[in-house]
Amino acid sequence: MTRRPRVPSGDGVRDTADRRTVRIRLTEHGYRLMDELIALHAANGERILSGLSREECDRVAEALCVLLVNLGDKRLE
Repeated sequence: MTRRPRVPSGDGVRDTADRRTVRIRLTEHGYRLMDELIALHAANGERILSGLSREECDRVAEALCVLLVNLGDKRLE
């Protein structure tokens, strides 16, 4: 396949060692978009947890860690 996939907010460059591989890097627009999305995600998390006490937030965090480990995340074991 010689057609380069179209990636919004990113550029694709074929790997010289393996033409099947396309390395994707964000454009300036892509970086700005990621910054906006990360800020929105953080604000949403704060909104969701705003009604909980610090202890309740800690329990939620512990439960999410257990869930991640049960789903195969090895970084938290």
